[in-house]
Amino acid sequence: MRVLLVDDSPDVANMLKSLLEHAGHQVRCAFAGHEAISAATAFSPDAVCLDLGLPDMDGYQLATKLREEVGLSGVRIIAVTGSPPEPAKLRQAGIDCHMLKPVRLAEVLKALIGQNERLSQNRLGEQGQSP
Repeated sequence: MRVLLVDDSPDVANMLKSLLEHAGHQVRCAFAGHEAISAATAFSPDAVCLDLGLPDMDGYQLATKLREEVGLSGVRIIAVTGSPPEPAKLRQAGIDCHMLKPVRLAEVLKALIGQNERLSQNRLGEQGQSP
């Protein structure tokens, strides 16, 4: 699976990147919102795991912008935050799920596995078969 990690802490992003790569995923990192938009359009991720507290825009704004990009409207967006998020803002931004820091690798992998299942169902549905 192709995963884009967005966190303003390079240490956090790179640590999770290493763990996800070890689990077999292709991973790219971005450290700010505008950088993430550029990386997402070039990398075409299956999932984006983003911090809600970014320096140039918050994660809600980033998720909304990602949903507006051609080819990214169906990407799975997982928000990660240090404090409880605002549920209405999560829904409005199109964020699929959220996790509180510190996250466990097993939690992230579980969220990504859910994406794999959804992708498989979408592909079947596009071929005229029921999921």
